[in-house]
Amino acid sequence: MKLISTLLLASALALAGQAQAELVAKDWATSGDALLTYDVVNQTNWVDLTVTMGHSYNEVESLLQTEYLGWRLPSEAEVFSLFNAAFESSINSMWQVDGSVWVDKTSGNADEVIAYNNATVFTDLFGTGTAEYAYGLYKAADGTLRMMGVYDDGGTRARIFGMDYTKDYNYTVNVAHPQFATMLVANNVELPEAPVEFQSVPVPASLGLLTIAMAGMRLRRKK
Repeated sequence: MKLISTLLLASALALAGQAQAELVAKDWATSGDALLTYDVVNQTNWVDLTVTMGHSYNEVESLLQTEYLGWRLPSEAEVFSLFNAAFESSINSMWQVDGSVWVDKTSGNADEVIAYNNATVFTDLFGTGTAEYAYGLYKAADGTLRMMGVYDDGGTRARIFGMDYTKDYNYTVNVAHPQFATMLVANNVELPEAPVEFQSVPVPASLGLLTIAMAGMRLRRKK
Protein backbone atom coordinates (compact mmCIF):
# COMPACT_ATOMS: atom_id res chain seq x y z
CA MET A 1 0.00 0.00 0.00
CA LYS A 2 2.85 2.38 0.85
CA LEU A 3 4.48 1.64 -2.52
CA ILE A 4 1.22 2.40 -4.33
CA SER A 5 0.86 5.74 -2.51
CA THR A 6 4.44 6.65 -3.42
CA LEU A 7 3.82 5.85 -7.07
CA LEU A 8 0.64 7.93 -7.07
CA LEU A 9 2.45 10.93 -5.64
CA ALA A 10 5.25 10.59 -8.19
CA SER A 11 2.73 10.43 -11.02
CA ALA A 12 0.96 13.52 -9.65
CA LEU A 13 4.21 15.49 -9.63
CA ALA A 14 4.92 14.48 -13.22
CA LEU A 15 1.43 15.51 -14.36
CA ALA A 16 1.77 18.87 -12.63
CA GLY A 17 4.93 19.56 -14.60
CA GLN A 18 3.18 18.70 -17.86
CA ALA A 19 0.28 21.04 -17.13
CA GLN A 20 2.58 23.98 -16.42
CA ALA A 21 4.30 23.52 -19.79
CA GLU A 22 1.51 25.71 -21.19
CA LEU A 23 2.93 28.69 -19.25
CA VAL A 24 6.50 29.79 -19.89
CA ALA A 25 8.51 32.47 -18.08
CA LYS A 26 9.99 35.07 -20.46
CA ASP A 27 12.38 37.98 -20.12
CA TRP A 28 11.11 41.47 -20.86
CA ALA A 29 13.52 44.29 -20.08
CA THR A 30 16.79 42.51 -19.37
CA SER A 31 18.16 39.02 -19.66
CA GLY A 32 17.02 36.89 -16.74
CA ASP A 33 14.35 39.25 -15.38
CA ALA A 34 11.51 36.75 -16.10
CA LEU A 35 8.96 39.56 -15.88
CA LEU A 36 6.57 37.97 -18.37
CA THR A 37 4.60 34.75 -18.54
CA TYR A 38 3.69 33.43 -21.98
CA ASP A 39 0.54 31.35 -22.44
CA VAL A 40 1.60 28.99 -25.23
CA VAL A 41 -1.91 27.79 -26.10
CA ASN A 42 -3.61 31.19 -26.24
CA GLN A 43 -0.47 33.05 -27.44
CA THR A 44 -0.78 35.82 -24.88
CA ASN A 45 1.78 37.50 -22.65
CA TRP A 46 1.00 38.34 -19.02
CA VAL A 47 3.09 40.80 -17.08
CA ASP A 48 4.25 39.86 -13.58
CA LEU A 49 2.06 41.20 -10.80
CA THR A 50 5.12 42.92 -9.35
CA VAL A 51 4.88 45.43 -12.22
CA THR A 52 1.45 46.80 -11.28
CA MET A 53 1.81 46.34 -7.54
CA GLY A 54 1.38 49.60 -5.63
CA HIS A 55 -1.21 51.03 -8.04
CA SER A 56 -4.99 50.88 -7.76
CA TYR A 57 -6.97 49.29 -10.60
CA ASN A 58 -8.12 52.66 -11.94
CA GLU A 59 -4.60 54.05 -11.73
CA VAL A 60 -3.27 51.17 -13.81
CA GLU A 61 -6.05 51.75 -16.34
CA SER A 62 -5.13 55.45 -16.53
CA LEU A 63 -1.50 54.53 -17.29
CA LEU A 64 -2.26 52.27 -20.27
CA GLN A 65 -1.34 55.07 -22.67
CA THR A 66 1.88 55.99 -20.90
CA GLU A 67 3.70 53.76 -18.41
CA TYR A 68 1.94 50.57 -19.55
CA LEU A 69 1.66 51.45 -23.23
CA GLY A 70 1.02 48.33 -25.29
CA TRP A 71 -0.65 46.40 -22.48
CA ARG A 72 -4.38 46.10 -21.92
CA LEU A 73 -6.77 44.96 -19.22
CA PRO A 74 -7.81 41.35 -19.83
CA SER A 75 -11.36 40.16 -20.35
CA GLU A 76 -12.89 37.67 -17.97
CA ALA A 77 -12.63 35.03 -20.72
CA GLU A 78 -8.88 35.65 -21.07
CA VAL A 79 -8.34 35.31 -17.33
CA PHE A 80 -10.35 32.09 -17.40
CA SER A 81 -8.12 30.77 -20.20
CA LEU A 82 -5.04 31.63 -18.14
CA PHE A 83 -6.50 29.83 -15.13
CA ASN A 84 -7.15 26.72 -17.22
CA ALA A 85 -3.56 26.83 -18.45
CA ALA A 86 -2.27 27.04 -14.89
CA PHE A 87 -4.38 24.43 -13.10
CA GLU A 88 -5.42 20.84 -13.76
CA SER A 89 -9.11 20.15 -14.32
CA SER A 90 -9.04 17.70 -11.39
CA ILE A 91 -9.29 20.74 -9.11
CA ASN A 92 -12.93 21.15 -10.17
CA SER A 93 -14.09 18.50 -7.71
CA MET A 94 -12.54 20.28 -4.71
CA TRP A 95 -14.07 23.77 -4.76
CA GLN A 96 -15.51 25.16 -1.52
CA VAL A 97 -18.73 27.17 -1.44
CA ASP A 98 -16.90 30.49 -1.83
CA GLY A 99 -15.06 29.35 -4.98
CA SER A 100 -11.68 28.74 -3.36
CA VAL A 101 -9.88 25.58 -2.28
CA TRP A 102 -7.17 24.67 0.24
CA VAL A 103 -4.72 22.02 -0.92
CA ASP A 104 -2.01 20.25 1.08
CA LYS A 105 0.91 18.48 -0.57
CA THR A 106 1.22 16.12 2.43
CA SER A 107 -2.42 14.99 2.29
CA GLY A 108 -1.66 11.84 0.30
CA ASN A 109 -4.35 12.84 -2.20
CA ALA A 110 -2.94 12.85 -5.75
CA ASP A 111 -5.26 15.66 -6.92
CA GLU A 112 -4.20 17.86 -4.00
CA VAL A 113 -0.53 17.25 -4.77
CA ILE A 114 -1.09 18.26 -8.39
CA ALA A 115 -3.03 21.37 -7.34
CA TYR A 116 -0.40 22.35 -4.77
CA ASN A 117 2.41 22.09 -7.30
CA ASN A 118 0.36 24.06 -9.83
CA ALA A 119 -0.15 26.73 -7.16
CA THR A 120 3.55 27.04 -6.32
CA VAL A 121 4.45 27.36 -10.00
CA PHE A 122 1.80 30.06 -10.37
CA THR A 123 3.26 32.07 -7.49
CA ASP A 124 6.74 31.63 -8.95
CA LEU A 125 5.56 32.94 -12.32
CA PHE A 126 3.39 35.82 -11.14
CA GLY A 127 4.50 36.42 -7.53
CA THR A 128 4.00 39.91 -6.18
CA GLY A 129 7.26 40.23 -4.32
CA THR A 130 5.75 38.90 -1.10
CA ALA A 131 6.34 35.26 -1.95
CA GLU A 132 3.10 33.98 -0.40
CA TYR A 133 0.74 36.02 -2.57
CA ALA A 134 -0.06 36.06 -6.29
CA TYR A 135 -3.39 37.90 -6.38
CA GLY A 136 -4.44 39.33 -9.75
CA LEU A 137 -7.34 41.77 -10.11
CA TYR A 138 -9.56 41.77 -13.19
CA LYS A 139 -13.07 42.92 -14.08
CA ALA A 140 -15.74 40.30 -14.60
CA ALA A 141 -18.23 40.58 -17.46
CA ASP A 142 -20.70 42.31 -15.12
CA GLY A 143 -18.14 44.99 -14.21
CA THR A 144 -17.38 43.63 -10.74
CA LEU A 145 -13.74 43.73 -9.72
CA ARG A 146 -12.66 40.15 -9.01
CA MET A 147 -9.48 38.36 -8.02
CA MET A 148 -7.91 35.16 -9.30
CA GLY A 149 -4.77 33.81 -7.73
CA VAL A 150 -2.96 31.87 -5.05
CA TYR A 151 -1.93 32.13 -1.43
CA ASP A 152 1.01 29.84 -0.61
CA ASP A 153 1.78 29.44 3.09
CA GLY A 154 5.41 28.73 2.26
CA GLY A 155 5.18 25.27 3.78
CA THR A 156 2.81 22.56 2.62
CA ARG A 157 -0.51 24.30 1.97
CA ALA A 158 -1.88 26.68 -0.63
CA ARG A 159 -5.23 28.34 -1.17
CA ILE A 160 -6.33 28.69 -4.78
CA PHE A 161 -8.89 31.34 -5.70
CA GLY A 162 -10.74 30.35 -8.87
CA MET A 163 -12.91 32.14 -11.39
CA ASP A 164 -16.00 31.61 -9.25
CA TYR A 165 -14.53 33.08 -6.08
CA THR A 166 -17.45 35.03 -4.64
CA LYS A 167 -15.74 38.00 -3.01
CA ASP A 168 -15.62 41.29 -4.91
CA TYR A 169 -12.77 43.79 -4.62
CA ASN A 170 -14.51 46.95 -5.72
CA TYR A 171 -13.07 48.74 -2.69
CA THR A 172 -9.63 48.53 -4.30
CA VAL A 173 -10.71 50.30 -7.51
CA ASN A 174 -9.18 53.57 -6.32
CA VAL A 175 -7.04 52.29 -3.45
CA ALA A 176 -3.71 50.49 -3.86
CA HIS A 177 -3.51 47.34 -1.74
CA PRO A 178 -0.21 45.68 -0.69
CA GLN A 179 -1.41 42.21 -1.66
CA PHE A 180 -3.31 42.87 -4.89
CA ALA A 181 -2.05 43.81 -8.35
CA THR A 182 -3.87 44.40 -11.61
CA MET A 183 -3.54 41.84 -14.39
CA LEU A 184 -2.30 43.06 -17.79
CA VAL A 185 -2.14 41.13 -21.05
CA ALA A 186 -0.68 41.64 -24.53
CA ASN A 187 -0.91 39.54 -27.66
CA ASN A 188 2.26 37.89 -28.85
CA VAL A 189 2.63 40.14 -31.91
CA GLU A 190 2.01 43.29 -29.88
CA LEU A 191 4.47 42.78 -27.03
CA PRO A 192 5.35 46.29 -25.80
CA GLU A 193 8.74 47.66 -24.92
CA ALA A 194 9.64 47.68 -21.23
CA PRO A 195 9.23 51.07 -19.51
CA VAL A 196 12.30 53.03 -18.50
CA GLU A 197 12.25 51.87 -14.89
CA PHE A 198 12.72 48.25 -16.04
CA GLN A 199 15.40 48.97 -18.62
CA SER A 200 19.07 48.71 -17.81
CA VAL A 201 22.17 48.37 -19.95
CA PRO A 202 24.41 45.54 -18.69
CA VAL A 203 28.15 46.16 -18.80
CA PRO A 204 29.69 44.08 -21.65
CA ALA A 205 31.87 41.28 -20.35
CA SER A 206 34.91 42.54 -22.30
CA LEU A 207 34.57 46.01 -20.77
CA GLY A 208 34.26 44.52 -17.30
CA LEU A 209 37.42 42.45 -17.76
CA LEU A 210 39.28 45.49 -19.10
CA THR A 211 38.28 47.51 -16.04
CA ILE A 212 39.53 44.77 -13.71
CA ALA A 213 42.82 44.51 -15.62
CA MET A 214 43.42 48.27 -15.44
CA ALA A 215 42.70 48.27 -11.72
CA GLY A 216 45.21 45.49 -11.27
CA MET A 217 47.87 47.39 -13.19
CA ARG A 218 47.34 50.51 -11.05
CA LEU A 219 47.65 48.44 -7.86
CA ARG A 220 50.86 46.83 -9.15
CA ARG A 221 52.40 50.25 -9.92
CA LYS A 222 51.60 51.52 -6.40
CA LYS A 223 53.40 48.53 -4.93
